[in-house]
Amino acid sequence: MELWMWPVWAVILFLQNASWSAVSRARNSGSLRYHAVVGLFSNGIWFLSFAFMFHNIFNALIVDKRLLFIVALGIFYTACTLAGSLWSHWYMMKLEAKHGGKLARRR
Repeated sequence: MELWMWPVWAVILFLQNASWSAVSRARNSGSLRYHAVVGLFSNGIWFLSFAFMFHNIFNALIVDKRLLFIVALGIFYTACTLAGSLWSHWYMMKLEAKHGGKLARRR
């Protein structure tokens, strides 16, 4: 994987789990519109992440036979997605507190 791809992938992974955490919170809200918008973003980011990951894992396994690289990808993936989840959870709690819990009750 080329060096410039790592920060791009980090952003994609961060957004992947940030949007997934937002979907999880939206699912518990009373707003179908909110859930739909966040879900659309989440699924689009997931598809982009999957395509990126598949390409790099396929090349590392089949073409280059670099198993240690696969382990590095897994660690990188886990760290970036965890950071996205934690940030999104924090941000959504802050946003909901700012709106006095009204965000969760919107229809």
